[in-house]
Amino acid sequence: MLLLVRTSCMLICIVTYTLSCTSEPKGKINNSTNSNPTQKFEDFFEEFAKSPSFQIENIKFPLPVYHIDYMDEEGEKHLDHSIIKDEWEHESFQDRRTEVEGYRCVKEALNASEVLCIMRGIDNGLKIKYKFIHQNNNWMLVEIVDGST
Repeated sequence: MLLLVRTSCMLICIVTYTLSCTSEPKGKINNSTNSNPTQKFEDFFEEFAKSPSFQIENIKFPLPVYHIDYMDEEGEKHLDHSIIKDEWEHESFQDRRTEVEGYRCVKEALNASEVLCIMRGIDNGLKIKYKFIHQNNNWMLVEIVDGST
C-alpha cells in the first residue's frame, strides 16, 4: 500500500512538473501556433485599408516620404518630407484595386517581416511603394517611396 501511495505521488509530481513547463504564462500568446507574418498581412491590410483609426494606430510617425530622383545616375531615393500624425489623410487602398480605375495594388513580400504594397498607375507613370514591417507582433507602415515619373 505504501509503495502504491509513493508511486501515485511521484506520478502526480512528474505530470504536474511536465505540464507546468510546457504551458504558456497567462497573458502571453503562443507564437508557435501563429502562421507566417506575411500570411497574416492580408488580414491586417484589409483592416488597414478600411479603418481610418486602425490606419493611424499602425503608422510609425513621423512617416518619411521619399522621392526617387531619376535624374541621378543611381536613381536614389531622397527624403522629400515627413508626415506627422495630424497631417495624415486616410488612404483607402481598396478604392484603387482594379485596373478599370487606372490603378493596381501589388503586394510583394521582401521577407517574413517586410512587405511592400506598390500602387502602380496604368499608363500614367504612378508608382508609390508603401513599406510595412512586422515588429512586436504588429504590422506598421514605416515609409512611403514615390517613384512616379
